[in-house]
Amino acid sequence: MANEDEKPTEDILFLACTRPAMFAGVTMEAVFIIIVLTGLVFLAGGSLLYLLVGVFIYAGCRAVCANDPNQFSIIFAWAATKLKCRTRVYWGASSVSPLRVKKARNWREVQKVEV
Repeated sequence: MANEDEKPTEDILFLACTRPAMFAGVTMEAVFIIIVLTGLVFLAGGSLLYLLVGVFIYAGCRAVCANDPNQFSIIFAWAATKLKCRTRVYWGASSVSPLRVKKARNWREVQKVEV
């Protein structure tokens, strides 16, 4: 049996090894969000002044990245996995179905089967 006073081996993991790619203080995922939202607001508004919305979105994204730089990658991972789950509302969590996943039928296909 091991000695009770023995400490487990610890390896130092530097923060720079796990930090995501950044541009102007925000992650690349946040840059994508800033560009898309600013572009949509600009196209909907039709004025160059609406491009200033990007400054406020950037400030919000920078505040989020100052606290946790991996927050946007966590949000994108959640959207790619748990948000797409069809049974999330029914079960209250993401789950796999024991049945084969089929394409949702439209109303015409249901009428053909029932007739």
